Amino acid sequence: MGANPGQVITRDAVQTGEAVLAFPQGKESNHDNLVMLVRLDQSGYEPPTRLEWTAEGFAAYSAICTHLACTVRFSGEGVAAAPFSHIHCPCHAGVFDPRHGGAVVAGPPPRALPQLAVRLNQAGEVIAAGKFEEPIGVVVA
Repeated sequence: MGANPGQVITRDAVQTGEAVLAFPQGKESNHDNLVMLVRLDQSGYEPPTRLEWTAEGFAAYSAICTHLACTVRFSGEGVAAAPFSHIHCPCHAGVFDPRHGGAVVAGPPPRALPQLAVRLNQAGEVIAAGKFEEPIGVVVA
């Protein structure tokens, strides 16, 4: 998993309280596969986060907003709507809580950011370990 083709993200590359945008290896050709890889204190994650899909504080969510498919960003600082580290959409002020399964806490997004299972291999590389739990981006009924 990395931001550029062939790049890997290791345990040591992302500190607690940080996040990076990345693509699962082999999935770089489709922007919809972009992932927000967050690293928080492992004990801070709570359901509906799928805890078995986290690894050493790493959790991965779709980086595509569920409102209008803009690319989301991470903020390690709180704001009034989210006084904690959060994921936000710069297009329409959607705010998501990575500690609680990418849940919507502010703005127009209709649903949480889908989570992607991750694990660390023996070399300490972050690996996608499955598929997104829900459809990514905008879902038309």
